[in-house]
Parts: sequence; structure tokens; C-alpha cells
Amino acid sequence: MVKITIEQARKILEPEFSIIPDDQLQELLDQIMDLARYMCDAYMVGQLKTDPSWEKKSQEERPYNEQWHSANKLFKTMTLNERVKRHIDHVANCKCRPMPATIKKEIQKRI
Repeated sequence: MVKITIEQARKILEPEFSIIPDDQLQELLDQIMDLARYMCDAYMVGQLKTDPSWEKKSQEERPYNEQWHSANKLFKTMTLNERVKRHIDHVANCKCRPMPATIKKEIQKRI
């Protein structure tokens, strides 16, 4: 997998990321790269393919992290960057459903 430098990341990311210190930006890049590796691995074994029976599964069959969800609400007023970060956190903390295709595409564009 390609390694992205801090300088490359600053060119790719929105201007609002320019105030983030290098060490914090590197941590964010590492998390994004970990997510990208997870998504690639999961896709290769078919884990992220759409499951048409998903809606029919009971709540017990879905690995739902209620504590994480109650502390990390998704609001309609969130910016795209906030939504991307929230969905990255969601994949790391809860497996109740796959990441939306729009968010996956946005992450791929940024990597």
C-alpha cells in the first residue's frame, strides 16, 4: 500500500485541516491507512459486499455497539469531513452495518 507523506496529505485535504499539527495529522493518516487496509482485506474476502438479507436480521444478529452509538450521533448538519471521521470511528468500534458507498468513495479519493 502507498505511504502518504504529511505534505501530500496537506495538498489533498480540505483547507480546514491546515491548522492540525503534523503529529495529529500523521495519526489521522495512520488511521485512514489502517481503515483502507481493513477495507481492502474485507472486500477481498467478501465481507463488505451488500447482504440483501441484512434488513431481515434481528438486532441480536448484528454486532451493535450501543454505547458507542449513543456517544457518537450522526447529525444532518455534519460536514463531509466530520462524516468521514465518524464513519471511520464507526468501523473501528461497531460492526452493525457496512460503511456507506459514498463515504468509501470519499476515503478512496483522499488516499
